[in-house]
Amino acid sequence: DLERPVIVQLLANVRVPRVALQPTRSNILLRDDETCQYCGKRSRDLTLDHIIPRSRGGQSTWENLVASCKACNGKKGNRLLKDVNMHLLRQPRALSQEYAGFFLLRYPKLREAYEEFLMSAQGGSITDMIPYTGYTGARLRSA
Repeated sequence: DLERPVIVQLLANVRVPRVALQPTRSNILLRDDETCQYCGKRSRDLTLDHIIPRSRGGQSTWENLVASCKACNGKKGNRLLKDVNMHLLRQPRALSQEYAGFFLLRYPKLREAYEEFLMSAQGGSITDMIPYTGYTGARLRSA
């Protein structure tokens, strides 16, 4: 139950430069929630797969890299998805800096650290989590 949601009023527009996140292994696994994007298996022992294999001109971009379990990666090999009758669970997209913070709150130690920060800075705490769909998420904080 939320007693008093925090409302933030924007008094002035502040331009914050956006930092483009690189499609690193850790960022891809974060975006894909450590879940194979072919079979849905969750694991900490995932590989990265190029949807269009590098041997066929595929690049190491956000849209061409996904987390894959070893079994699915081995089944696909350097072939195209249509050639092995495999499908992605969801289309990969770039992970923005704004959403990366929400993803990090899934991890208990990071969530605890963020909660401590909120309590020390504002005297509040995280009280509820709004389920995320796809690549979005939000958290509510009480005062």
